[in-house]
Amino acid sequence: MPLDPIPAKLERAASPIQTMVSTSPLPKPQPLMRYLEGITLAEMADRGGIERGTWAAYRATITIGLQSWEIPAQHWTVTKPHGGAIVEIVPIVHGPAVAAIGSALITSFAPTIAASIFGTGLLATLATAAISIVGTLALNSLIQPPEPEIGDTTPFYGIGAPANRVERYAPVAYPVGRHLSYPQPAATGYSETREDTVIY
Repeated sequence: MPLDPIPAKLERAASPIQTMVSTSPLPKPQPLMRYLEGITLAEMADRGGIERGTWAAYRATITIGLQSWEIPAQHWTVTKPHGGAIVEIVPIVHGPAVAAIGSALITSFAPTIAASIFGTGLLATLATAAISIVGTLALNSLIQPPEPEIGDTTPFYGIGAPANRVERYAPVAYPVGRHLSYPQPAATGYSETREDTVIY
């Protein structure tokens, strides 16, 4: 919950801290909150609706004049910006999320771009589809999709039955020590009862 509006006398005496907190990576208008000196970044994040367990997924930047500093999440509880500072707390966007957000933006702005060039009608509809498809393909070519995770690549060593094919430079099995051999079954199994004994 934001603080009460700053009285005019106090605002003239001390410049407020202008803060913008966003919980969504998509660009949308965010209210600009004003706070007096003495409030920490953690309190700003709490009042902006960011849960404490998710701070690592956000970036906090303090800007004063032409200089800006990025504050790690572990220092938010002790960092108190000076009056006149501009504070931005926004989600960190990286990896596949960039391509997904870019595709969504291209698709949402394509009708506006097409309408401004071609007006309305069939030509504008075709231009909208073309902008969406070409823009998404171009974005995906610039931002490569993530590599699939490969599971356990430990080689499995086993002795297979002989085969009628040549395998050049293949490893040759050389059993050492005691081992058990189980031949492949050549017929369907059956059971036979002899007196009190069942033989499979």
